[in-house]
Amino acid sequence: MNELTLLNELLKIQSVTPNDNGCLELISGLLKDIGFEIERFDKNGVSNLWAIIGKEGPIFCLAGHTDVVPADKDQWNTDPFIPTKIDGKLFARGAADMKGGLACLVTAAINFIKKNPGLKGRLAFLLTSDEEGAADFGTKYVMQELQKKQIQLDWCLIGEPSSSERLFDFARIGRRGSLSGILSIHGQEGHVAYPQPTENVMLTYAKFMDAMDKLDLGRGNKFFPKTSFQSVYVHSDANAVNVIPSSLSARFNLRYSDEWSFETLSSQIEKILNSLSCQYKIEWKNAGNPFITKEGRFSDVVKGCVYEVVGDELTYSTAGGTSDGRYIAPYGTEVIELGPINKSIHKNNEFIELDHLAIMTKTYESILEKMLT
Repeated sequence: MNELTLLNELLKIQSVTPNDNGCLELISGLLKDIGFEIERFDKNGVSNLWAIIGKEGPIFCLAGHTDVVPADKDQWNTDPFIPTKIDGKLFARGAADMKGGLACLVTAAINFIKKNPGLKGRLAFLLTSDEEGAADFGTKYVMQELQKKQIQLDWCLIGEPSSSERLFDFARIGRRGSLSGILSIHGQEGHVAYPQPTENVMLTYAKFMDAMDKLDLGRGNKFFPKTSFQSVYVHSDANAVNVIPSSLSARFNLRYSDEWSFETLSSQIEKILNSLSCQYKIEWKNAGNPFITKEGRFSDVVKGCVYEVVGDELTYSTAGGTSDGRYIAPYGTEVIELGPINKSIHKNNEFIELDHLAIMTKTYESILEKMLT
């Protein structure tokens, strides 16, 4: 089964997060046939697969997810769960994020094992059906279970869609942290014509926004852009046009570099709120800490293989959203994300370039050969 055949089979499966719906059974069957030991870590409706081959030595892990975001059929030109070829592209939900990369990873691993039965080290897969959702019982949970078994991953390649304008122009060598604040401010309501005894919560929030705009969030560095602050939701309403409301709710997000930690960043923001002498409550949701894979053998191999196969230079970056690499890197694993072009991900009419599939498989296989032989 080549990467296109496997991809078509995966795309036909409506694996809307967190329902794997049989994707992992398909993949585990292929891996078991060539000698991988299969173990499932399913929990709370989430399907997780751990597969490994080799008896000893460092572990090179291929990671990814089978789940996809929902698709509104009425907004697509074709059925999102019937893969359709048009003008050199394959259209379907998950084609780019990330069943395309996953199909190529699996095919590359099968090709590699058949050519190299005596690999130096161990090759593993860590696959989940809950990357696009809450992600509490997916990769995060499996890594906790592997730690209990004292299984240490040395390197991890994730087939997430990292490319921007051309295939393999970018790879993610780390990710920014993502910190959300869910804020409520309480003031004193009153008549708009008699504002003296009131405490206008919207004015308080405006002061907070001004303070955040003036806060020095750092300059970033070689791989991390400057930390950004974005307010994404604000609501305050007294249900009357002549009443100053007594409460305000808001949500904001910071994508932060390794200049900050959750503790230092949240503490700095709470200092600002305290300086406003207002009544507030804040709930923090830290979706992931920043991480970076230091330049070395792994990053050199990935960059070299891309150049050999594609003929273009690869640039390392930490831009974009979060990925399951945030749950793998904290255990001391070197993590790199390398995958297809991301322009259509999570959009209507998602697609992947058909001629990119064989290139991706060849590149992944070359990386395995250089790391494990």
